Amino acid sequence: MEGKMNTRYFHFDPKGTLSESADAVVFLSRRERGTEAGFAWIDCCGPERIELEDIAVNFGLHRLSVDDCFEESPIPKIDVFPEYCALVFNDVIPDREGIRLSESNFFLGRDFLLSVRRAESEGACPVSKFVERIGRNGVPGGPAMLLHSFLDEAVDRVFPAIEDFADRISEIEDGIATGAGFFDAGELSAMRRSHMALRKSLNYERELVSRIRRRESPLFGEATLPYFGDLYDHLASYLDLAESNREMLGNLMQMNLTMSNNSMAEASNRMNLSVRRLTFITVIFMPLTLISGIFGMSEFTMMTGPGHWKIAYPLLALGMVGIAAITARILRGMDARDGK
Repeated sequence: MEGKMNTRYFHFDPKGTLSESADAVVFLSRRERGTEAGFAWIDCCGPERIELEDIAVNFGLHRLSVDDCFEESPIPKIDVFPEYCALVFNDVIPDREGIRLSESNFFLGRDFLLSVRRAESEGACPVSKFVERIGRNGVPGGPAMLLHSFLDEAVDRVFPAIEDFADRISEIEDGIATGAGFFDAGELSAMRRSHMALRKSLNYERELVSRIRRRESPLFGEATLPYFGDLYDHLASYLDLAESNREMLGNLMQMNLTMSNNSMAEASNRMNLSVRRLTFITVIFMPLTLISGIFGMSEFTMMTGPGHWKIAYPLLALGMVGIAAITARILRGMDARDGK
């Protein structure tokens, strides 16, 4: 089996010193013969199924474990088999629209660790930096401690993502409170979905590490338990922070709903005021329109006489003004009694 560019083969000697093998066939044949002490680490980034199945055969992995690597629902879990443990863990990938999760699979044996990562994980968190750090510091303690190093780095990337998420919520909240920001309901929905996925992932990951601490598998030695205990504490604290962000999101939605209701109430009040003004004017001019309709014809001249129009029409106009004033006074009195 020829190793591809997205699969790298490493070996740790008993002291934890790292070396990389360029020839996959030699690497696997030496392991099968048991000619090398220490343990092996194979890192697969976005492998083809056929390639991963070939590797799984060499390490005695169950077919169901291989199938988990190609599932689209990244739910963290741990499966304990007689000869190895299969773990699913999520990595946080920075994204402009929120928090995005990328699944990583790990297979831990007595003398090997197989890591299977998504292609986007390599772009955001390249394994070359991890290899450089491991090569510089070494990994004493066997494959379980190498697994801890992977999980620890993944958990460390959660805190900046949660902080950025909280800062974005605060920015939107300030914008709503001051009226200076534009609120996008679609953005809030996307933030809620990504945050719910993160909380769900952290909850499952905490349970996963808890099962490791209970030593459900003998592959995790007594010496590794304090390290996984520290990992558990970090996950618990980040889950609390995620819960705080959830409450902030709820407050943000409530604030937006309140602001929307206030805006609707203000618009309704303005409309009511406009209707009142138009009604006020209409009621005043209704009797005047009636009078002008009746007396605007020749009937008024016939009643007063053709020779008295110079006096009659000014008196009529003065009477209409009086009627308008009396009507306006009555309407204002009605408003005063209603408390308006």
